[in-house]
Amino acid sequence: MTATLTEQIHLRREVMQPTEVRLHHVPDWLRLACLHRLPRPNVPGYRDASGWGVVNDCIRPAGWLDHWGSTRLGDRVCFVSEPYSVSAQNVRDIEELASLLDCDWWLSSNSWWNPGSTIRIAFAEKRTEGI
Repeated sequence: MTATLTEQIHLRREVMQPTEVRLHHVPDWLRLACLHRLPRPNVPGYRDASGWGVVNDCIRPAGWLDHWGSTRLGDRVCFVSEPYSVSAQNVRDIEELASLLDCDWWLSSNSWWNPGSTIRIAFAEKRTEGI
């Protein structure tokens, strides 16, 4: 008998043990970095400073943003996106965004959404030297 996709995902998670993603949650450090460092829509009366608001305003047009949210990796709360693929241009865009936000980022094959089929793009607050 062939396992369903849900069963396959569960089995892959047991083997790969990725950290679980809290879907559509934006860590506060990322929300604040977006508010302070990225342009927002110039709409009179517009004041959505929520995590959802800044992701939609500042990051959402990105072709790599899929199955996104937050996860804890060690002592860091990270913002993650887990798309099925990324292009070379996507990687350049991710690198530019991380530079603008002054944060660390990395790619991993160990994703939560559909292990083995999606990749993980993770962003974390830059570590302070000596700490």
